[in-house]
Amino acid sequence: MKDRGLLMLALGGLLAAVYFLSKRKPPPPSYEESPPISEEEINELGLAMKMGKKYWRCKWDYEHNVYIIQYYDRKTGRWKTRRVTKRQAERAARIAGQIWRALESVGKKLWELVFGEKSEEELEKEACEGKKITGEDADRLLSYWYNLQIPSDQAEYAIKFVKQGGHRVCRKGTKLYIENIPVEVWMRGEYLYGPGTTGVFRLPHLTVASKNG
Repeated sequence: MKDRGLLMLALGGLLAAVYFLSKRKPPPPSYEESPPISEEEINELGLAMKMGKKYWRCKWDYEHNVYIIQYYDRKTGRWKTRRVTKRQAERAARIAGQIWRALESVGKKLWELVFGEKSEEELEKEACEGKKITGEDADRLLSYWYNLQIPSDQAEYAIKFVKQGGHRVCRKGTKLYIENIPVEVWMRGEYLYGPGTTGVFRLPHLTVASKNG
C-alpha cells in the first residue's frame, strides 16, 4: 500500500511538471539551424540584399514580436541572427530609406551629367505626368517599352500621345494606360468610332421602334 502511494505521488509530480512546462513560453527558434545554402542560390533566388561583403535579410518573428536581422556566414553556409525590437528596426529602415532616396537622386543627376540624357525611368515618369516627349527621348522610351515585352502595336500607339503631350500615359506592369484607360480600349474605340475616341464615353446608337413594329 505504501509503495502504491509513492507511485501515485511520483505520477502526480510528473503530471504537474509536464503541466507547468507546457505553460512556459517556447524558447526562441534557432534560425541558425536552417539548412546550408550557397552564395549562388542566394543570388539566383533573390533571398537577400548585398551590402558591402555580406548578404543581409530581415524577417518579422510573429511568435516573439521581434524583427530578425540575419547575415549570411560564408564559412558555414548558414544565416546568423540578430534580434531587434520593432522600434529599432523601423528607425533603421527610416534611415536606410533616407540614404536610398539621396543616393537615387544623386544617381539620376550623375546619369544626366555623364550621358547627357535622362534615364528611361525619368522619361516614363514625365510621360505619366502628361509632359511632351519628342525626338530621341521618345524613341528611347519606345525601345524601353519594347524591352518590357509590351505589345509593339500598343507601345507605338501610346507613344503618339506622348509626342503630342497633354495626355497622361502611364505603365502598370506590362500594360499601358492613357488617362487611366487601357491602351487597347483606346485602340478599339478608334477602330469602331474614328480617330480621337475611346469607345468608353460614346453612347451606343439607339433607334426608336416604329408604331407599326
